[in-house]
Amino acid sequence: MVEYTTAVKNDEKSTDNQIARFGHPYRDICQWAAQHDLSDALELAFWTLGLDHHIVAIGNLVNEFHHPESEDILARWRQTPVIALLDDLAKAIRQDPLINRQYPAFLHAGDATKTKQTYKGSLKEQTFLITLITYPLPGAEQSSEYVLRRALRLWLVAQAANRVVTEHCLADRNISTAARFLIADRYQAQWQLVDDVLRRAR
Repeated sequence: MVEYTTAVKNDEKSTDNQIARFGHPYRDICQWAAQHDLSDALELAFWTLGLDHHIVAIGNLVNEFHHPESEDILARWRQTPVIALLDDLAKAIRQDPLINRQYPAFLHAGDATKTKQTYKGSLKEQTFLITLITYPLPGAEQSSEYVLRRALRLWLVAQAANRVVTEHCLADRNISTAARFLIADRYQAQWQLVDDVLRRAR
């Protein structure tokens, strides 16, 4: 896998190099990002989520960040630089009708098991986060539990982004384990464990 680049300039050469790293399907959004001073944010999102030239699913980040509870959580977390970068990117894409339409979210494949097979590549070593945010967050008995579940998903994205920036780690094993554990249907047993842990951690 190509190594994450910590800073992407907005000049034509840097944009061409970014397109070469990501693949031709990302050409228009790379050019758009350069025009909006979001090339760094797009670079971070690409490597954090485990995207590649086959997985053009930046729209799933846009959707995940746009849920009402997500917006409240992210507003409180914006002092974290990686969160601010990704949040700015997601908002800018959503506010641009052309680029938002051109890069829509991938739909989930039904249940959790089928959704885990949505993307090419290793779920364990590459696509664990993009698969997690592609699968709809299952409902909970209480709204407070649902918000905490959403916060956990966003926290995993933030932790993965921080690992990309600080250590150039593109697939943290612990984050992968947690993300794959959370790709679960509503009535699977692990949700009781997750909710118990989240309540104790509040």
